[in-house]
Amino acid sequence: MGGFLVETEGLAHGPRFANVARDGAFWLEDNRLNPNDFPELTESTWSRFIVHARDNFPDHVFALGAEVTHAKPAHWRAYEEIWRVPVTFGAARNAIRMKPAWPAVRIAPDNRYAFGVLSEKADALLRDLEAQDTVRGRVEALLMAMLHSGEADIETIAGKMGISRQTLFRRLKAAGVTFAAVLDGLRRQLALHYLNGRKVSVNETAYLLGFSEPAAFSRAFKRWTGRSPRRAKARCGAG
Repeated sequence: MGGFLVETEGLAHGPRFANVARDGAFWLEDNRLNPNDFPELTESTWSRFIVHARDNFPDHVFALGAEVTHAKPAHWRAYEEIWRVPVTFGAARNAIRMKPAWPAVRIAPDNRYAFGVLSEKADALLRDLEAQDTVRGRVEALLMAMLHSGEADIETIAGKMGISRQTLFRRLKAAGVTFAAVLDGLRRQLALHYLNGRKVSVNETAYLLGFSEPAAFSRAFKRWTGRSPRRAKARCGAG
């Protein structure tokens, strides 16, 4: 049974996602531990999966319904507007009811989770960056919104700004920074925020920041802080 939604490895213990047959239907279940500690992650993960499948594979119906373990939020209507399927809140598991034929669809796996998660503090940072009338602020705001995609490069950012790569390079140089330095600094700031918040695992933080693998994130974090992300998270948890 294939598909980009199933072949992704788990972040907590073993495979995170699994195809399950129950109640006469086929489901994609999320085995993430303590999902209600961070329901935004469930929201964004299911949004990415459902919308990505609908937009990129119009010939294949993926989702027929969805279940989430957290209680119905104030913005509950947005779920059905975005996902376009019936949603059950307060369910026993986080799961998407799939069309039975979907697991047979072969799609190249991509192990970069496109969470796109913003906590209240990170969301406030994004609004502040968007309000800044500086080239660095605009670049950071665009980067922050797409770090999770793993495709945050200078060409993409320049295109979103409506300028050439060389023009963006020159403007950043005039501001005394490089694109690599801006990206590195933003990742460092968000890594500390996510780990200090204690709601996101080290592996989830790595994917949120667009690292290709947790080991690459660990090396970067040690360069930034002099200690491993797991040690930093454990220290925050003990505080």
